[in-house]
Amino acid sequence: MMAVLILKAASAIPGSPITKHVIIYCDNYGAVSHGNNYKHRFPESQTQADILRLLQRTLSSLSFVVEFRHFHGHQDDNNSFDSL
Repeated sequence: MMAVLILKAASAIPGSPITKHVIIYCDNYGAVSHGNNYKHRFPESQTQADILRLLQRTLSSLSFVVEFRHFHGHQDDNNSFDSL
């Protein structure tokens, strides 16, 4: 959510390079799924429904497309920093 709000603020700056398509990488499958399907309705009982509703409203208000992609977090737990 924080990344989306920062992008929204940055896109309001005159001459901003944020114009059409932005990719946000996240290690949370749920956040990626909800971010990419933000027009999808979910039940009131949905976990963290308030945050998801805020994400939906914010993404709907943007003048550019945000695409969420998953990556595996904590890769440095099993791999050396140099191999990442």
